Amino acid sequence: MNVVVASDRVPSSPDGAQHVELGCSPRARLVVAVAVAAAAFGLALTFRLVLKQESSDFDQIVVGARRLLAGLSPYTRTALPGLEWPIYYPIPALIIGMPFAALPIAWAHALFCGISGGLFAWAASADGDAKLFGLFTWPFVLTVSLGQWSPLLMASATLPALGWVSILKPNIGFAIAVGYGDTWIRGRMRWLNLGIAAALLTVSFIVRPVWLGEWISTLRQPKPHIITPLAVLGGPLLLVALIRWRRPEARFLAALACVPQTFSSYDSFLLFLTVRTRPQALFLVAATTAVTAVIGVVGPAATYAQTVQRFAPIRVALVYLPALAMIILEPNRSPRLGSFGRH
Repeated sequence: MNVVVASDRVPSSPDGAQHVELGCSPRARLVVAVAVAAAAFGLALTFRLVLKQESSDFDQIVVGARRLLAGLSPYTRTALPGLEWPIYYPIPALIIGMPFAALPIAWAHALFCGISGGLFAWAASADGDAKLFGLFTWPFVLTVSLGQWSPLLMASATLPALGWVSILKPNIGFAIAVGYGDTWIRGRMRWLNLGIAAALLTVSFIVRPVWLGEWISTLRQPKPHIITPLAVLGGPLLLVALIRWRRPEARFLAALACVPQTFSSYDSFLLFLTVRTRPQALFLVAATTAVTAVIGVVGPAATYAQTVQRFAPIRVALVYLPALAMIILEPNRSPRLGSFGRH
């Protein structure tokens, strides 16, 4: 991929060393973003129309949006194959899903993946291509297959105008906000993000005044497939990242360890926010591939919740702790260009 010098000056680091930080050219970034958007869109459609995948997590967003438009509560169990749990998303996420509600559900899933994949690729190529290696992993494939929010949320780490998306999936959004949220509240970005978030919340209460109580009640229900990394063997070690607290990826990893999540394979895609060089990215590709291989050999448990619990310590050992090591090997200073590193 073509790179261009990000500045006409060679900056000095605090320890006196000099370096040149590189970034992909705008044309290259646009080409990559369009290509990834098309690939994500096509891959999602392949899962749904060719491989006959019956549902995705984004289907819940579409179903919830349709219920809202019909004046119904979205917080009941969805009659979707393989999704036996209720909708856990706040109403603002369902408001965002309303433009997709008129589409066939498979096409809505594919369009969402195309948009979020393209935004991720544009953001990830801001000053290097290291994070783009995450696109060649099973976690990303699974992210597309299930219509996850991860690519869109990850894009907000380097596109401050997307800071408001953190309220759509608050658990992961919180972790990204801890790492990168300072850029969301600088200058005009503060008013843009606050304005969009306030508008979404206002519309949510207009459409469904009682939604907050319904949502909290839903979240209080037993969720055996949701765990917190801190509760996993080796998970507390992730807080060691805070010794590099000036680095956004360090704060992000520490916060991610503290929030409840499915801790499934697709969640590992989030860790590509922590890589700053191609060698780091390739190591993380190998690590996520190793976990995928272990899961394939051992096989799933009787239930999804038991499967998550079975492989959580392996995921911490092979993916999360190596990501921690990459962070603590970096100096404790905030990178000049923010969230994405040089190679």
